[in-house]
Amino acid sequence: MSKDVVETILEISGRSYHVKCSREEVSALSQAAKQLEDRLRIARESNRSLDSDRIVMITALNIMHELFSATLQKDQYAQWVNQKLSYLQGKLEGVLVSEKI
Repeated sequence: MSKDVVETILEISGRSYHVKCSREEVSALSQAAKQLEDRLRIARESNRSLDSDRIVMITALNIMHELFSATLQKDQYAQWVNQKLSYLQGKLEGVLVSEKI
């Protein structure tokens, strides 16, 4: 990460947030703010009876659930890949040992 720190302004729900980050992170943070804004808008439209704090909490909970699920899926896939690699390594070692004889 670059030590070149800049301040950027993110607009979310009609409010401005001043955020310091590396120059390389500005685009990703802007995209994240846009996605958050989109999700908050969708949540507001489908839950008009809820106040802003509850909308934010529900949206945050949904995002964290998606992150948790994606992390779990990634970990399971990594475990599967490691098992396959161990299997293939064992097969390869078996072939190499049999050819030495």
